[in-house]
Amino acid sequence: MNGINTVFLLGRLGKEVQTNNTPNGKFYVDLSVATNRRIKQNNEWIEMTDWHQIRFWGKQAETCERYLQKGSLLAIQGAMRTDSWINDKGETQYRTYVSGSQLHLLPQSKPQQPKLIPLSTT
Repeated sequence: MNGINTVFLLGRLGKEVQTNNTPNGKFYVDLSVATNRRIKQNNEWIEMTDWHQIRFWGKQAETCERYLQKGSLLAIQGAMRTDSWINDKGETQYRTYVSGSQLHLLPQSKPQQPKLIPLSTT
């Protein structure tokens, strides 16, 4: 039986897109996306933020670089991945992230116009 490895996130970009290339020239971007959730703590609802690391490759990476900026609202579909490597001290290091397969750029809400209150002339 095959397992299921699907992640769907709807959140905001927490910092500017980080662009990179592999040693053989393959282009990719890393994103830091924030999602919010509410939990009840001491009879009060508080908002918590979770941070997710996302990686996109190729054309989708180019789209991210071109259109995304800090605060952008986006939806991402992908799969969890874990990379491992040996550092300079001979220790095994791990990095878990979402390998993005689909990117949906969502409409940005327009800032609210301030309400104009007429001044009385008296």
